[in-house]
Amino acid sequence: MHCLNNKSTFTIEYTNYAKGIAIILLLIHHFVFIPFHIPFTSGNIQELIVLFTKVCVPLFSVLSGYGITKSYMKYSQNSENKDFAFAFSHLKKLLINYWWVYIPVLLLALTIGFRGYPWEVYGTGIKGFAQFFLDFSGMRAIAYTATYCNTWWFMEVTIIFYAIFPWLYEMYKKIPYIVMAVLFIPLLYVQFFSFPKFLKSGDREVFYLFSFAVGMLLADRGILDKLIAFCIKKKLLYGFASIAFVIISAVLSVILPYIGLLLFALSIIVFVVFIKDCKLNFNKTFEFLGKYSMDVFLIHSLYLSYIEDFAEITSSKLLNKLIGFVFLVVSNFAIAVALEYVKKIVKKRGRCEKR
Repeated sequence: MHCLNNKSTFTIEYTNYAKGIAIILLLIHHFVFIPFHIPFTSGNIQELIVLFTKVCVPLFSVLSGYGITKSYMKYSQNSENKDFAFAFSHLKKLLINYWWVYIPVLLLALTIGFRGYPWEVYGTGIKGFAQFFLDFSGMRAIAYTATYCNTWWFMEVTIIFYAIFPWLYEMYKKIPYIVMAVLFIPLLYVQFFSFPKFLKSGDREVFYLFSFAVGMLLADRGILDKLIAFCIKKKLLYGFASIAFVIISAVLSVILPYIGLLLFALSIIVFVVFIKDCKLNFNKTFEFLGKYSMDVFLIHSLYLSYIEDFAEITSSKLLNKLIGFVFLVVSNFAIAVALEYVKKIVKKRGRCEKR
């Protein structure tokens, strides 16, 4: 196994590789989480799998913070650019990707009642319209209003983070240690205590905001680029150290669910720095999976509950579960690839019409 030395920056290929791992962990997390027992295992094993794979969300949060910071650093080189325009462009792109899934789901709901007719899901009158609008805008999680897919709650988190990013980054550049400490203290609190009930999922937002800020820190300080340079010089040492980091942080995630999961997410990114630059046949596979991770995130839960019935085709429960998971992965990425193909056609036609 030989490492490549022609790249010394954490490029989009590295990011997609990490996202590819994250989306597979997300599919495993939700597939194992639905009510069934994994054959030949104890309930504790199933709970551990659910807990370990939950690292996918902080992993996505860190990568989001890293990606938008890198984009902003390049964008801000032009002093004439405005922060509002930067935030708006990223929010627009995020929402358009969301609507490419939401609108077809809504049309299916209107025609065949897929996941419930809109008036059944949202209700009627002003309240029903308000709930529809919140779901349509990706902002229903804070209010806990009705939605066609509960896993879309992460849309709201990302929208908020993107909206506040220019302000957050500006504050970070002025007082970096204070900003990181201010964001870390609430996380430290929820690690050992609980937020008041009226704040509901406030602990979740605190956790992912700090994860997002850590990604921002990694990009601003060029930490991942430095790790790549170190990996090139000390391949064997880096490889052993990154594997040890993954194992230790995975164990720590069971003891300290918030801080441990964040360290686990960081350890996966650190490990990707090593494994991505190695000549392994499956490297391109994870990059491919990461490229379509956004679409798969939006799509997968829409029909997850139907998979178990679909996969009852053999007498072996274990084999049925494996078949179900393979079908979930293959079908999700097939739909995602088809969706991106349609997007390209629409964009191409739009450009032609403008000309």
